[in-house]
Amino acid sequence: MRAVENAKLHIGLDLENEELRQRLTGGILLNCMSRNEYPFRLLNLPDVNERDFYRRKDSFFAEIAKFLRII
Repeated sequence: MRAVENAKLHIGLDLENEELRQRLTGGILLNCMSRNEYPFRLLNLPDVNERDFYRRKDSFFAEIAKFLRII
């Protein structure tokens, strides 16, 4: 659980808009829970393109793996 909480803090650190950062974090978490139920196109993130979203999601998983010392 701490690994996920730690990784959430790293999502969108480069974004100046805090509201967008929070929506992006929520969208990534929903997509992780069920990518079929919450695909990118349903997440209402107009300021984030699909490629960037999935790059950030991959970084989220990488942060979890680093925290758990898997990589």
